[in-house]
Amino acid sequence: MAPIQIDPVGAFVDSLGDDVPSELQCGITGELFVDPVVNARGHTYERSAIEPWLITHQTDPLTREALPNRDLAPNWTVRHSLESFRARVLLIAPDAAAWMPPPPPPVTGGAAAALRPLPPDRGLRHRDPPGPP
Repeated sequence: MAPIQIDPVGAFVDSLGDDVPSELQCGITGELFVDPVVNARGHTYERSAIEPWLITHQTDPLTREALPNRDLAPNWTVRHSLESFRARVLLIAPDAAAWMPPPPPPVTGGAAAALRPLPPDRGLRHRDPPGPP
């Protein structure tokens, strides 16, 4: 018989109950985000939960509002909050590191492909207004 494996992160998060910030939980799955994305209406979902929905629907899964498009963008604010929350969990439950899901892959293609670095010496510069004559 295989040994029973316990997920210390999941168990710890479950023990927090209402102390888990709702903004870090997907409205579809109820689980902590791994790869949070925002839709055209500004609602955040777990990528692995919203992508299958969008294959057959053009509405927001929770509000049922029509979506003007099916575009999804990484929600960096939620992702950073999630990283902070996970760091706090690891401080309290160090063994949880072995159970943490890997970070999502970096964003490439789409809007990320259109971003390019500023050429050297072309960044914004502060200029003091001229002094009195």
